[in-house]
Amino acid sequence: YLTWRVSPRNLFWAIAIQLLILMVPANHARAEEPVPTATVLSEPIISRLVPKSDIQFTKLSLSQGLSQTRVGQIIQDDDGYMWLGAQHGINRFDGYTFQVFKHDRDDPGSLSGVYIYSTFKDRDGTIWIGTDQLLDAFDRKTGKFKHFVLDGSTPTVLQISQDRHGFLWLATSQGLYRLEPATGSVKRFGQVPGRDDGLSTDDIKSTATDREGVFWVATGNGLEAFDPDTGKVNRRIPLRIEAREFQFFEDSKGLFWILWGSGSGLGLYDSA
Repeated sequence: YLTWRVSPRNLFWAIAIQLLILMVPANHARAEEPVPTATVLSEPIISRLVPKSDIQFTKLSLSQGLSQTRVGQIIQDDDGYMWLGAQHGINRFDGYTFQVFKHDRDDPGSLSGVYIYSTFKDRDGTIWIGTDQLLDAFDRKTGKFKHFVLDGSTPTVLQISQDRHGFLWLATSQGLYRLEPATGSVKRFGQVPGRDDGLSTDDIKSTATDREGVFWVATGNGLEAFDPDTGKVNRRIPLRIEAREFQFFEDSKGLFWILWGSGSGLGLYDSA
């Protein structure tokens, strides 16, 4: 074994250095640690698709009462109605006929805008609609819409999700907004200049909470595991190409299927 001999003077300085190290704030040390970033494989994986001939489709168009042929949003409410968001109003379909909701300048309870960007049904069964003007909530009892103003910039809500606490998370190109449905209170989250461990951009595409309770934010730069309590990003999954549209889905095995509208195919992320 080895025996170390230390003079009293050297022992004094050794103890002093150790005390200085212990006095450094822990959060200062953690702040300098880079955010873990997932590895993106450079070569794509080509998969084969098997055609199916036993799936039948029925076409619904203007002749059946649809307000506009370009439908970008589809959800189903608790009464079984299908809601189809188009570029000219939202259509409620009962399986036979359409009821079209549009903006009416003489009716303050009508839809706030014309172009439908997002639709969502929360746990209470309320239908939320992001238009080109405001965020609307449909009142089933009155058949009217309640309007929500996020802030003075009135950003367009591109996607809506709900967390375990009941908050609605609203993705916009001007930041991430959290709405409490019961009170209407709103809080904004976004990129903080000079902070490397926060959201990388204000350009938010979509959000969702995985089965482990991690809140994920899809931005123009990639997926980011975001902690709203601290404002920190705990993991990043970068994209090789900036995406116009960006969504993701977690399957039963915990794998993330990532779709972004840049013609680059479908991504698969395995956290294990």
